[in-house]
Amino acid sequence: MVRMSGFVLMILACCLVISLDGQITRGFFREVSDLRQPPRRNFSPRNPHQPQHEPEQGSHLLPADAQIVPFDPDGDGKPEGVVLRAHLKNPAQEQLVIIYRKSVVEASQSSQSMSSLMLVIFDRRGGQWYKEWETELAGPQLWMQDGKHIGFQIMDVNGDGKDEIVTITGTGASLGAYLQIFAWGGRSYQQVNPLVDGHFFEFDRDERGHVRVRVRSRYEALFHVYEWDGNRYREVDAESYHRREAEFYENVLLGSEPVTPQLFGEYLQRAVWNYRKDGQIQKAIALCEHAVQVLDLPGKFVAVMPSEAANFTKEQIKAIEEDFERKKGLLPALPHRLLGELYEQEGNMTEALRHYERAVQFDSSDQTLHERIKAIKQRLRFPSH
Repeated sequence: MVRMSGFVLMILACCLVISLDGQITRGFFREVSDLRQPPRRNFSPRNPHQPQHEPEQGSHLLPADAQIVPFDPDGDGKPEGVVLRAHLKNPAQEQLVIIYRKSVVEASQSSQSMSSLMLVIFDRRGGQWYKEWETELAGPQLWMQDGKHIGFQIMDVNGDGKDEIVTITGTGASLGAYLQIFAWGGRSYQQVNPLVDGHFFEFDRDERGHVRVRVRSRYEALFHVYEWDGNRYREVDAESYHRREAEFYENVLLGSEPVTPQLFGEYLQRAVWNYRKDGQIQKAIALCEHAVQVLDLPGKFVAVMPSEAANFTKEQIKAIEEDFERKKGLLPALPHRLLGELYEQEGNMTEALRHYERAVQFDSSDQTLHERIKAIKQRLRFPSH
């Protein structure tokens, strides 16, 4: 997980950003994939991986077309198919846990589409291994983080002396992955957490010794926190999440620390989106109105964050600085456009029109603004339509 650092510089133009309605719209702000993060938490499961590399230890138990999924928990660049040993029912009874793929189906001559990952558990009875339970996982690839596969772990999550299976699987880095935790339920195995999706996953232990899970997407500043409630995992303070997320961005936007135009625009859209998700439209409106005033503060905007300058060549910094005034000049259109959308949502068409027209003065190339202005004028002229 990335340590808490300074603001992340984003310099690419014509990227995707999150719009007011939660959809992805075209703009000149790059997505934030690395925001300020809590300190790194070092955590090792009680029962670390115990791979068995001999083929007879697992492959002969699987279907003929099955392939044990290569796994690289150490990040050494040498993934191997592994079988994990676990004590899922009691400390004296051992199980084998395997993730495998049934087959790889050719989608075309130049690409391949992968079949689903299967999680299978074998129980030992009378000196023989018997398949006890099997399920299809949420994604077709084991998840990697910081160069290591973290998508297949055995750990005692609730301190009861029995192991649980933790899987994180997805379809690719851009789409994120799904966390699933499986435990023995007395009669069968069951998933003991809601299906959680994200891009960054952390595990540590709370004061009770239970594993606490933190998950966030690359589009969020804060982590969703999941804790064991005695029976399963539930999100902590879920009802206040969007409010806390919005306040995080607002503190940056209205604070004294300088930011780049790209970061300011990205944070403003995310704050408004989260206030809207929390049902606080008036707070979103107030934030946008304050943002208009902040735009004129001396020293609020910089082309390159001082902490990030070392990451660029002199030629790159020169190009960024040359484009700085253009991006800064476009930026005032954003809070007015957001205000137009918010007032339109509130049903105040007069205020919506005023802000849309103000926004188009700063960015006349935005055809969506022209279309909204035309539509609202039509509605004001013919209210019954």
